[in-house]
Amino acid sequence: VVADVMAGVGPFAVPLTSPAAGHFDPSSVDIVCHANDLNPVSHEYLCRNAKLNRCYSDKLLTYNLDGREFIRRMSDERVDVDHFIMNLPASAPEFLDAFRGYDFLHRDRTPRVHVHCFGEKARDAADAARVESDLAARCEAALGAEGCLR
Repeated sequence: VVADVMAGVGPFAVPLTSPAAGHFDPSSVDIVCHANDLNPVSHEYLCRNAKLNRCYSDKLLTYNLDGREFIRRMSDERVDVDHFIMNLPASAPEFLDAFRGYDFLHRDRTPRVHVHCFGEKARDAADAARVESDLAARCEAALGAEGCLR
């Protein structure tokens, strides 16, 4: 199960659930994707893209919620999410605070959270290490768990 928190028009969600995608083989993979976007226009085009690409309606479930509300809903409804995708590079790390209090207790594993974010361009290895550390600090601050990513 994939939860795409900031799905936009569906660049991840649609290929994951469409038989038109070259990699899609429903006999070997059973992917369900909960795809969300706050922007009503993006949500409308997500639904249109799902229809145009013949996504299975029981495999792609769409929402028009705030990202934090969507994450809490996945927890409250005990959706057994394996991967969260947060593809809003300018601000995705700041949404990590929604995982504070997430109900992981009903699971035997925690989901992997994929956070897409911008960082400044590194000029050398030392600079790259600093940029990575700065991005980790942003994520840790939002999570309220200093040092958890380093």
